[in-house]
Amino acid sequence: MIIVTQEKDTIVNLEAVSYLYSSYENNVVKAVLNNGKMVKLGRYQSFEEGKTALEKLYRHIGSTNIFEMPTQEEVKAIINSKMMYDKERCATGKKPVRRGGS
Repeated sequence: MIIVTQEKDTIVNLEAVSYLYSSYENNVVKAVLNNGKMVKLGRYQSFEEGKTALEKLYRHIGSTNIFEMPTQEEVKAIINSKMMYDKERCATGKKPVRRGGS
């Protein structure tokens, strides 16, 4: 699988990657290559946004040949949709039971 960085200036082959991570300090998603070098895949406004971008990446591993790191706007849309889903669900993940009276 090929990963295209957020800035579209670098292409990384996933087979050459030792591991991926989201940094707490500067909200950057990075890939550490097998040779020890680091590649910045994307920069986000918060750690949560970087973590969301990383989650999107690992969900696409094996299902696509090319993955482009999501933009800031795409990540915010994903987070907002998760928040809307969470508002509609109970802690168990099920829809709340609404018992209306007549």
